[in-house]
Amino acid sequence: MVIEAALLDSEGWFLTSTGTRTNFHIKEARCRCRECDLDLVDQRLVDVMQATRDVVGGPIHVTSWIRCPQHNARVGGAPRSTHVPQFWGGLNKAVDFSSRLMGVNELAIVAGRFLGPKGGISAYESRGFVHVDVRPTWAMW
Repeated sequence: MVIEAALLDSEGWFLTSTGTRTNFHIKEARCRCRECDLDLVDQRLVDVMQATRDVVGGPIHVTSWIRCPQHNARVGGAPRSTHVPQFWGGLNKAVDFSSRLMGVNELAIVAGRFLGPKGGISAYESRGFVHVDVRPTWAMW
């Protein structure tokens, strides 16, 4: 399996693997540290996010997508977090998100339908967000 970086259109919007413009912009994906320039996202993750957004039928709020190692440490992320591209072949593989249109548990179920047999998912109900990643194995916590 070849892992590909997600494509962007000329205005910075992610494209699905079929070439359709998504509702997600590169600005939403960039590390919140504002110091690094990491911007490579796994195409499968973009496809999962857009499919989830299509089912939700409205906005998804991204709370964390790409993280550099320094920002990951500052926010208390896992030591080999799927948010950190350097640990996963140079591509970001995780996103944390929520939606006002759907509860966290329901949102996790919807997103999980698009992961297939490989990927990670968790509903952080007390913190109000879902974590989805496209790791090469299945994980749910």
